[in-house]
Amino acid sequence: MNIAEKQLMTELYHIAKEWRDYSGNEWSFHGKEKIDDVLAEAERVLNNITDIEVEEAMSNLGFKIVDRGYKPHSNGGGMVQSTASVGPEVYVGKGCIVEEKASVNGDVTLVGNVRVKGHAVVTGYAALRGNAIVCDRAIVDGYSIIMDNAIVCGDAHVTNESITGDEIRGDRRQHYLNSQLQEDIR
Repeated sequence: MNIAEKQLMTELYHIAKEWRDYSGNEWSFHGKEKIDDVLAEAERVLNNITDIEVEEAMSNLGFKIVDRGYKPHSNGGGMVQSTASVGPEVYVGKGCIVEEKASVNGDVTLVGNVRVKGHAVVTGYAALRGNAIVCDRAIVDGYSIIMDNAIVCGDAHVTNESITGDEIRGDRRQHYLNSQLQEDIR
């Protein structure tokens, strides 16, 4: 299941859960099942559904499936777009995404909800954690640690440094403009 499909299924699950909480669990599905049964079934399906089943169901509902070329990385299971370059030794944990023309090589570790995108390069022994973002033409190398909600963007070059919290290294305006451009394209 690709990221967009899983987000859709998860959103539907949360909507049903909120409805159950709001309605006091008295709502019934087709007059038989309580919402708890529907939620249990939705959770079971989310945990066991295959990509083919999702695509078939979405197609039957009239949704158009757009393949943006994401595949799970062999070391960690995080998603890598076909246009990006990630070495086999890199650990890309589930929840992490390497996309666009980004390049990640060396003994790099990506854990959490990390995003590496644009023409960014991450190499050496760098560790990216949490909700860190490396984008645009930024370079992170050496023994650098980028974590929490830190952003390395623009033409920034980080070597053997630790960037944490909500710190932004690079041209904040350039990162915003690139993000807006990507949203407009989608």
